Amino acid sequence: MSREKHGRYDQERHLPDNTMQPVGSGLYVWLHKQVRARFLDGEQLLEEAKKHRPSADSWLLGQLRARGADDLLEEFRVRKNADANVRDWENKRARLRQIEHRIQEEMDIYPVRVAWLQKEAAKLRRLIEKHERGNS
Repeated sequence: MSREKHGRYDQERHLPDNTMQPVGSGLYVWLHKQVRARFLDGEQLLEEAKKHRPSADSWLLGQLRARGADDLLEEFRVRKNADANVRDWENKRARLRQIEHRIQEEMDIYPVRVAWLQKEAAKLRRLIEKHERGNS
């Protein structure tokens, strides 16, 4: 018997029901709540989307487009882009920390590489500072 990794409670393995538990920004939890609230057959629509794995989300978005929920799709797009933007800046900050750590480790061993890493770190610092000044 095959078991799903996520989903409803699994009595045999004592796994919890992770339905509607946000992961990351919780964007898809928000979308599913909107579908349930907006459409009478929203629950059926979400269950049908599960059958279209691995592209269930794109299938659901196509169904919403076919039903004329363009405002919902636009808000979804805006939220998704905002989340991606936040992740990108977090990744840049993490990369800067990683480079600074590598500079400390390699200071005496690889001076040429350290010079290149310092240039990369300076570029990232300028970029992050410019972004933070613009968002202040």
